[in-house]
Amino acid sequence: DSVNSLVKPGVSWVEMHETAERIIAKHLIGMKLLKGELSDVVASGLPAVFMPHGLGHNLGLETHDVGGYPKGSIRAERPGLRSLRNVRVLKEGMVLTNEPGCYFIESEIERALADDRMAQHMDAEKLLEL
Repeated sequence: DSVNSLVKPGVSWVEMHETAERIIAKHLIGMKLLKGELSDVVASGLPAVFMPHGLGHNLGLETHDVGGYPKGSIRAERPGLRSLRNVRVLKEGMVLTNEPGCYFIESEIERALADDRMAQHMDAEKLLEL
């Protein structure tokens, strides 16, 4: 259950981000904060509620270095993915941060509870207690 264990040349950073989302959702289901099948929870878009940022960013001359979107790349519209700072396939020598995180942001949880597609997978009482 570690995104770090999957980092290697040839892996898509988008797939790494999606893996982090699945791992977070799996653990939230295990904690009984979310409910249902993992695939349904992921399909509902709920993981982006708890990890509303991209997985990480390039490091270089600047803390948030450029270059994560090569010419012709299109930014995703899906919550979570639209926050990615990199959509590249990893290559030898690339330096990126790997920062998965799980956040309980009241406004994000309330927004998700207002969406039936997401709310059906949430234990509202437990989540609002956090």
